[in-house]
Amino acid sequence: MSLDIERTRDRVAVRMQRQQILTGPSPLSLWAVIDEAAIRRPAGGPEVIHGQLERLAEAARMPSVTLQLIPFSIGAHPGVGRGPFTILQFPDETDRDAAYVDNFAGELYIEEAAEVERFHGAFRHLVGAALSPAATMTFIAEELAST
Repeated sequence: MSLDIERTRDRVAVRMQRQQILTGPSPLSLWAVIDEAAIRRPAGGPEVIHGQLERLAEAARMPSVTLQLIPFSIGAHPGVGRGPFTILQFPDETDRDAAYVDNFAGELYIEEAAEVERFHGAFRHLVGAALSPAATMTFIAEELAST
């Protein structure tokens, strides 16, 4: 097995395990903003798209999850070309927020307050450009009905 395939499998396993923190006795809060491209251009065919849409709808119904989608109709938005990022916030006020970026160059944790604030600003812009959570659910339901 190649190192790339092994690394990909390890990353998928970690992400699958990480999803369990949304359903436990004290689930973490997740607020995700995704681009329509994430559901339009997955690797695989229509059954993959349908499965992804079902999973998104299931997750969005969880009380600890807020999901918003940026449709293609919005056009260019603040997230175009920047790639995915995660802002980590902690319940203990003494723990500072951090940003996490996972891209082709590797994984990066950003803890410098000014840099983390740039990610907060980008997230606020993405939330403003996205459909509301209710409109996102309607969008997903309509897509599920057509796949």
